[in-house]
Amino acid sequence: MKWFLFFSSILFVSPSFTTNNGESLVNRQPQISAHNLYRETDLAQGVFLVASEKLLDPNFRETVILILDYGRNGARGIIINRKTEVDLARVFQDVKTLQDANETLFLGGPVAMNQVYLLARSNEKIENSTNIVENVYISSSYDVLSLMIEGKKPENAFRAYSGFAGWAPGQLENEIHRGDWRIVRANTSAIFDENPDTIWSDIMAALSRQWI
Repeated sequence: MKWFLFFSSILFVSPSFTTNNGESLVNRQPQISAHNLYRETDLAQGVFLVASEKLLDPNFRETVILILDYGRNGARGIIINRKTEVDLARVFQDVKTLQDANETLFLGGPVAMNQVYLLARSNEKIENSTNIVENVYISSSYDVLSLMIEGKKPENAFRAYSGFAGWAPGQLENEIHRGDWRIVRANTSAIFDENPDTIWSDIMAALSRQWI
């Protein structure tokens, strides 16, 4: 079944944007060059939309968005680097296995914030979900959440996001033409990076080095 959350006051907190002093994603993967890790590409499902430095809209400033759908009906994506201070255990109080888990809710976007989406990493196909990129799946199924928690393997991971970002037909293309966004290849490591606050700066630094 799908879950739809009508948030209580505990969910309307300011996302934590404090930059960690952790090592950057590029530095943690010396075997992968910055050029190859974040190569610019065309707009499609499964790419990263990266806010340019000129984009000052508070909803999207310094965001990295994983594009879930793109076509004639517009585009939809999940912001992957806005972590809130809300524990998932407080959101899903009936999921007992979450009470001891150190999982936090992310802000996926300003649209339909009463709906929660799950990005899950698995080497095996996940039922009731859609493959977005590599071994990453999107789902809004309560059963998938339970599966990822109870049967968690070392190679598996998941994150929960409140809401999504959406664009009408032609809207995103116009924003890209205006210079609001860069488009780069997505990768699993960035989606589940332990320091989400550094993802945007990591990508921007990698893109700038491509022109040196």
